[in-house]
Amino acid sequence: MRLLLTIVVFVWAWRASADEAMRPDAKARYDAGMTLYRAHDYIAAVREFQAAYGLDPRREILFAQAQATRLSGDCGAALPLYERFLATKPPPQQVEATRIAVTRCAEVPRAPEPLAVMAPLPPPAKSRWYHDRLGGVLVGAGLAAIAAGTGLLMSAATLDRDARRSQHLDDYGAARAKAVDRQRLGVATTVAGALLVVGGTGRYLWISPGGAGMGGRF
Repeated sequence: MRLLLTIVVFVWAWRASADEAMRPDAKARYDAGMTLYRAHDYIAAVREFQAAYGLDPRREILFAQAQATRLSGDCGAALPLYERFLATKPPPQQVEATRIAVTRCAEVPRAPEPLAVMAPLPPPAKSRWYHDRLGGVLVGAGLAAIAAGTGLLMSAATLDRDARRSQHLDDYGAARAKAVDRQRLGVATTVAGALLVVGGTGRYLWISPGGAGMGGRF
């Protein structure tokens, strides 16, 4: 079948060379295209046939252009050229040669479409230590407790000074006992507050490894 197609092209080339009706400038480009076609330089041949057809739109030039286009590997561009050629109502032998060429194009395997590649999801954002509510509650409550404990200790110290200045034993005993109780409560509150601050800070470090005080990003 390929031999038939080649014979058709070269028979038309001979006829075109003998046909004085073809424009000389178109014939020169057509002959140059046929020379390139024989050398299997189909891409260059297509350019010559295109130029020749633009100068003199003859169907033998159109068929040669379609053949060179197909053999260059561009069936997508060759098929419309074959259809335009068939629209010129060529003889049966030429129609058969065209049908064979179109079938050849249909047999060319298409390259598979590339699969869509999903972009990788961005890594989850790391939690910032200062966004942790529980850590904030622990630290806040701890600081408040330390402040309250400090206030109790200061108040206990004041009561103790007043007790020492008391002139009556009963007043001294009552003030002293009150100062001791307040001092104990102040110490307990301060210690509890310190533990809460330590717990909150530890949670911050757990949420953001390498975080506060360890060179991490805040």
